[in-house]
Amino acid sequence: MKKKMFLILFIFSFFMGKIPVFAVKYQGVLTGNGVNLRTGPGTNHSYIASLHLGSTYELESNEKIPSEMGCAAGWYKLKYSPVITGYACSDYIEVKEMEEEVISVDGECEQSLIALGFHQSYVTGLCALKKNRPNWNFYPIITNIDWQTAVNQESKCGLSYVYTNSSNTEFIDSSCIGQYPNGPYPASKKAVAIYMDPRNWFNENTIFQFENLKYTEGLYESYSPAITSIVQSANFYTYHVQNGVDFSGTLREAGKDANVSPIFLASRILQELGRTTSLFNLYSGVYPGEYYGYYNFYNYGVSDSCVKVSGTTYCGLSYAKSKGWNSIYGALHGGAVFLSSGYIAVGQDTMYLQKFNVNPNDKNKLFLHQYMTNIGAPVSESKITYSTYNNNSLLDLPYNFYIPVYTNMDVEIVNSNSGSTPDDTPTIPSNSEISTIATKAGYSYSSGYLNRVKDETSVEALTNAFVSLGATVNIKNTVGEKVTSGNVGTGYTITISNATTSEDLKIVVKGDTSGDGKINALDLLQVHKNILGMYNLNDAQIRAADSSNDGKVGALDLLQIHKNILGMYKINE
Repeated sequence: MKKKMFLILFIFSFFMGKIPVFAVKYQGVLTGNGVNLRTGPGTNHSYIASLHLGSTYELESNEKIPSEMGCAAGWYKLKYSPVITGYACSDYIEVKEMEEEVISVDGECEQSLIALGFHQSYVTGLCALKKNRPNWNFYPIITNIDWQTAVNQESKCGLSYVYTNSSNTEFIDSSCIGQYPNGPYPASKKAVAIYMDPRNWFNENTIFQFENLKYTEGLYESYSPAITSIVQSANFYTYHVQNGVDFSGTLREAGKDANVSPIFLASRILQELGRTTSLFNLYSGVYPGEYYGYYNFYNYGVSDSCVKVSGTTYCGLSYAKSKGWNSIYGALHGGAVFLSSGYIAVGQDTMYLQKFNVNPNDKNKLFLHQYMTNIGAPVSESKITYSTYNNNSLLDLPYNFYIPVYTNMDVEIVNSNSGSTPDDTPTIPSNSEISTIATKAGYSYSSGYLNRVKDETSVEALTNAFVSLGATVNIKNTVGEKVTSGNVGTGYTITISNATTSEDLKIVVKGDTSGDGKINALDLLQVHKNILGMYNLNDAQIRAADSSNDGKVGALDLLQIHKNILGMYKINE
């Protein structure tokens, strides 16, 4: 039986007294993993995003919408973010209603914010946040810039890009020729307006794009565990930790010395490097030749023009060498100093301002000197920051938020109700091949197998690697049962879907023949017995047992697996 809860919203009054208004809201809790969110009630509509097991979204109604194709039981329309709505199959959604006081705001809050200089249309959302988090402080940045002028400037060709599906034409500027090397499209004015309008982001998980990014001494003890919670599933973190580096502690000290929030630095590094091995050359320090021993954790120097001519590795490591970043601390600190001196110290001290430079104190660089071109990056980084604070019980600290206010803003907030608004994280265009997605995720794809999956790779990590690229993933163990936790092992099946097709691939973890995702004595025994003719390995197991990659299972593979168990050798693809 579905549990029901009622959610009561207190709507703000323009008077000093509290005048609560009640409304019922419905929540949908995902009971499946990798559920597609679409632009309409049917599988014939475009893919927007992948929804994950246990996540909760606001529903427009508890009534199912008849299906146009697929999901015979019907679809629910849900709110994916403040500006994105879409449809998900009702088979995977449990509807709940909740009667609970969430927001209660009085006129005093509104009047105080208006007195500071906020536009009337800002105060409802900000006072709601203030009610729930009374220690938070909101300050206006009075830009004195006309809103439409700001949107026009940020929409200039080459200045703003959006990660979206190629079919979402209303968010793509078709008049701007060219495409970013990894897939984003030039952003239309509508897309820019949606992401640039601060009022779209007055929720707990997206407000942190306006947080002041300087170092806070009172958070010193909290910074290290917070950093770890952000990056622990990323390859750049695990690689250095496995090599004896206290990555979180090192980044904390780098942030302190540069007067930059280490949590912001961790979020920025994750935004730039991702969780996979695709930028291994930039962060490992082991690229051969003249760049050996150099690190670039912030992707500095990797401009669009440079990448098109010379490639990411050359652009990033030549920049690192020019800065003398030949140690992990040196690269982390050097990048933090660059962010501080080049951005934070000159007034671009929020994630928002680093994308949309509307700092009124630097009129010579208005709409210029912007750290990124991805219009969704501030939202994406804000969600990482929120998740970190939430996981480490840090949300009730006195954070300061600085929010731009423009002139001639409409009371009506700029957003889209079409459900086809771009996600704030990168997605692969619908015509991308599954093999292309797998390669970009850091794996190799051949003959129905997914290779280069490391031992002790979690289901979550593998799933995130593909979801971050816009794919939908389902994983089943060797007996066909769907799994959402634990390690993936040899013989597991991963179903990877893009907007138009799906493929089933067998997972191969080198050295793991037993299918538990680890390399241990059982694998050694199975390989030994196979060589002696006492045990038959199936095709996936044979690929896993062939650690030497010579196309056969023999004594060399047995030796390598044995040495891997003893810590004397590391099996790699």
